[in-house]
Amino acid sequence: MGGTRVCIEIDRVSLSGLSDESRRGKSLFIATTNCPDQLGSALLSRFILIPVIQPLEPDYPAIIIATSRKVDCNLAELDQGDPDIVAAAKIFYKIGANARHIRSSLSNALLAYGKLDPQAILSAAKDCIISGDRDSAIYSDLLAISVCTSKSFLPWSDCLATYPFPPHLEGLVDRQTGDIDRNELQKRIAQLKPHANL
Repeated sequence: MGGTRVCIEIDRVSLSGLSDESRRGKSLFIATTNCPDQLGSALLSRFILIPVIQPLEPDYPAIIIATSRKVDCNLAELDQGDPDIVAAAKIFYKIGANARHIRSSLSNALLAYGKLDPQAILSAAKDCIISGDRDSAIYSDLLAISVCTSKSFLPWSDCLATYPFPPHLEGLVDRQTGDIDRNELQKRIAQLKPHANL
C-alpha cells in the first residue's frame, strides 16, 4: 500500500494500541510503503523495517523466464544464458522495467507472435516503453535503505565483496564493513526528492 494509506491504517490502529503491552505477542501488523519518509519517527521505531529494492541486472533473465511461464502456458524450456534472453534482460534493466512492465510486454509479444521464444522475448523488450521515471524508483530504493533496521536485512549483507551494486548505490556502502555513508545517502535522497513521483 502507498505511504499515505499506511498512515491512515496506522491512525486507525493508533500508536497507543501498538504500544499496549497486554497485546505483546498477540498481534501482527504488516504494511508496505514506498514512502517511509511520510511515517513519523515514533511509528518507525515500533517496527522492523526490511528494505525491498529493485532487482539487479543479473536477476532479470530469471525474472523474464518466470514471467514468461506465467504468460505462455505452452512455453518451451528457456535458457537464462540464451543470447536473446540476455539481450532482453539488459534492455528491460536499462529502461527500469518492473514485473508489471515485463508481463505486459510479454503478453503483447504472445499476441503478436503466437508464442514466446527467445526472439519474441527480445522483441518484447525492444518494444517496451516505460511511462514511469527512473528517478522515482531510485528514490524509493534510497528511502528503503535509509529506514532499514538491521544490516542483515540489506541484500548485500552476506555477499558484500561480490554484490553488483547498481550505479545509484555505488559509493554508499563500505565494502569492508557494510556500513552505509548516511550523509551521502541523505544527500542523494535530497537531490532526487524534487524529481520523484511516488
